[in-house]
Amino acid sequence: MKNYSLKNWSWMSAVSALAIMAYLPAQSAWAAGKYPSKPVQIIVARGTGGSSDSGARGIQPYLQKALGVSVVVNNVAGAGGIVGANKAYDSPADGYTILLGSNSDLVRYRMNATQTRFGAEYLKAFIPLASFINNDVGALCVNKTGPFKSFADVLAKAKQERVTIGIGGGVGSTDHLTVLLIEKYFGGSWTVIPYPSGGEAAAALLGGHIDAGSFGITGAADPAKFRLVAQSGPKRVPEIPADVPTYVELGQKDLVMDYHLGFFLKVGTDPAIVKTLEEAIMKAATSPEFKKWAASTQTPAGDPWDSKAWTEYLQQADKNAVVILPMLEKSLKELQQGKK
Repeated sequence: MKNYSLKNWSWMSAVSALAIMAYLPAQSAWAAGKYPSKPVQIIVARGTGGSSDSGARGIQPYLQKALGVSVVVNNVAGAGGIVGANKAYDSPADGYTILLGSNSDLVRYRMNATQTRFGAEYLKAFIPLASFINNDVGALCVNKTGPFKSFADVLAKAKQERVTIGIGGGVGSTDHLTVLLIEKYFGGSWTVIPYPSGGEAAAALLGGHIDAGSFGITGAADPAKFRLVAQSGPKRVPEIPADVPTYVELGQKDLVMDYHLGFFLKVGTDPAIVKTLEEAIMKAATSPEFKKWAASTQTPAGDPWDSKAWTEYLQQADKNAVVILPMLEKSLKELQQGKK
């Protein structure tokens, strides 16, 4: 057997140590560059308990599983979503802060462009990652015990005198925009009454303080409480009673106001990170567990959209926002002046 001296052993150990030291920095650099390697934050630009918050918390455990790291939901409410969007925009473009948003934000941010950190054009500041709730629509609700049995009955009153209609999503919400489009396409006079939440608007309708309400399915459009006389999607959805027509079926092909909820990432993020997040969201949204959650909570998730489909939809929605904005600004002035 060959006999190693202490001198030879020390020399070999030194060589081994140098080899290990040369290898470790490469490993450390690789580990630091791996995404994700720490928790990912979802900024929900709304308070707790609403449809945005429930959607984020509904998909959170399945997104966490798909990414392999913790996913934390952070509610950053204020100024109709602007505070949260600004926080996401001010965060590093490293993939660890994603923003939850909807198509209604396009109008809201254009309307308040001076308050945003990114100006009026939301899609130049954020990359649409994927959308995971795509089957939500609004419904025109009336009291079951009231005089209105159909949309025609409500419209008949609107053409004779003003109809008071409550909205729970706030000024600039899809609920508000739906009422403006009803007035634009069907005519009549509609007094918009904004409430802080869908629950308060629903209570006002149940109490007989308003004639009707424009609510989302994930908000206050409860068929057990109200008679639903019209729905705003491009087609009928199973969460609403089968006999409730769309505005398209009632003769107005351009009156479509659906609601989509998805994720956004700051522009400038590494394309590889964008792809990783997109794939993780799609995996989470198509998982049987998420589908089961959506069914159990009656959340109208529908089929998820990847980045391409989500981007194309939002680009068209942004064009529509430019058209709708003057109507919304006029309505806002009338609300401020107490005319509506």
